[in-house]
Amino acid sequence: MRPFEYSRPTKVPQESGEKVEYELEDFEDRPVLHKLLVRLPEDLRSRHMEEAANLRDDAAQVYLESILEKRDRAMREGHISDPILKEDFINQEEYLWKLLETKVFLDKNNTLGFGQTARVKRLSLDEEGFHSPLKSVAVKYLIHPTEKTLSASGEHDLIHEVERIEAIERSEDSLEVPVDILRVPHPYFHYQNGKIQCYGMEEIDGITLEKGISQSIDPGLKEELKEKFRVMNLETINAEVERFFSIMHETCLHGDIKAANLMVSREGRFYVIDFGQSVLARDISDKEIEAFENLKDEEKRNVKILIRAFLDALSK
Repeated sequence: MRPFEYSRPTKVPQESGEKVEYELEDFEDRPVLHKLLVRLPEDLRSRHMEEAANLRDDAAQVYLESILEKRDRAMREGHISDPILKEDFINQEEYLWKLLETKVFLDKNNTLGFGQTARVKRLSLDEEGFHSPLKSVAVKYLIHPTEKTLSASGEHDLIHEVERIEAIERSEDSLEVPVDILRVPHPYFHYQNGKIQCYGMEEIDGITLEKGISQSIDPGLKEELKEKFRVMNLETINAEVERFFSIMHETCLHGDIKAANLMVSREGRFYVIDFGQSVLARDISDKEIEAFENLKDEEKRNVKILIRAFLDALSK
């Protein structure tokens, strides 16, 4: 940048060493720096304004960009929990996070599902040249959490959500006889930075019970599912619901059981999804235990009702 384009804010430190408090308005005639400062949280911004004010524009820009880069690195948290995916991305985790920030989230046409507070997209591993048995992963993400994303326990953190799913899956794995007909989507990883919270999970080839009950189902899939459930009686399914939810409730109450949060796969397995409203069992006080027990029974009962409604819709 040419020297004559440099303009220092009018506030300058006194020779006595007096600290000068700068404000964003003092940088309005230096638009590049103003834009960079806006990206910093208020507490960080006030700490670095004086330094930026006393540098030429090009040096100040380099300085502020380095601060933003350090902040971004400090706020990043990523973990691959699935051993297969971990092996695929060994020493390449940063590449996985970059794929999420670019190809996955920037592609407006990449949508598997959506709700009021979150979206689900697809991470296609095949397209990236990875020779993996995992062809693709469903990625649930939340951008810029708002009041609408608060859970029943006052959280708006998808990382907590996937941690609960992982805990439920571990409890399932500890059973001598696994619950095969009902499960949670298998978790693969979680990641967050300053703007994005997300986790990757098993992509379910199927539909929600909401679509099945309303007959919004592909005829071919309907016939496949009819055949799958022809040999499975409702009594067996209800017994498996009891087993699964007894395990799940050791970790948490789901908090939002409805047809849209239950899925059925092409293989004939049911999945409980969306734990954004879940409440940890350990957070229940002694005064709330009776109500908690009633809610657990209600969740089991509602799932049985919804599965029966779905199976009735299949037969029509």
